[in-house]
Amino acid sequence: NVTGLPWYFLLGVYIPTIGWINAFNFMDGINGITPLYSLVALGTFFYLEQNTGFFDADMILFLAIAAGLFAWFNARKNALTFAGDVGSISMAYMMAWMMIALIMATRQPAWILLFAVYGIDSVMTIIIRIGRRENIFKAHRSHLYQLLANENAWPHLRVAALYALAQLAINLITVWLIFTGKMSIPVLVMMLLLLTIVYLAFRRSSTPRLKG
Repeated sequence: NVTGLPWYFLLGVYIPTIGWINAFNFMDGINGITPLYSLVALGTFFYLEQNTGFFDADMILFLAIAAGLFAWFNARKNALTFAGDVGSISMAYMMAWMMIALIMATRQPAWILLFAVYGIDSVMTIIIRIGRRENIFKAHRSHLYQLLANENAWPHLRVAALYALAQLAINLITVWLIFTGKMSIPVLVMMLLLLTIVYLAFRRSSTPRLKG
């Protein structure tokens, strides 16, 4: 419940939420990436709900079932259906709602790491494009997943699985750090910095054609 909260708090929530929704929508560009990433996020939220009671468990479960059914039709070499703007934006909105509820219930900002893979790819891609003096409001194929799938011809499902498994690993570490009381703002900052360095290193060196 955000009723009665100061305007600057609401603004501080609104801007990242809009950024997240747009990022999630932009990341929906290859087969399998949206359902697999969603299943990792929803599975993590469901586990956390069992331990914190921050959200409606049934709603998370229904969304996970929907993502699983969608994966059956989308996570394949020749996808039979796609999320489109409506599907990806709707899922991103629900995830943002869960994230806000989780942070408010636990007073723990480090839960943002549950969105780290999409977040870092999106933010760093924008920074890189600005450095190249590109118009960031125009369509592009500069995300790492696009470089891997398009320029380097990696199978879509391999790229999608890479993103999902990377986020799963981050989620497991994050949950462990928070539940054991080892998470702090310095640790959060260091993790974000380390993940960004790993991302940039992989972007540059994973294949000879990944430049920038």
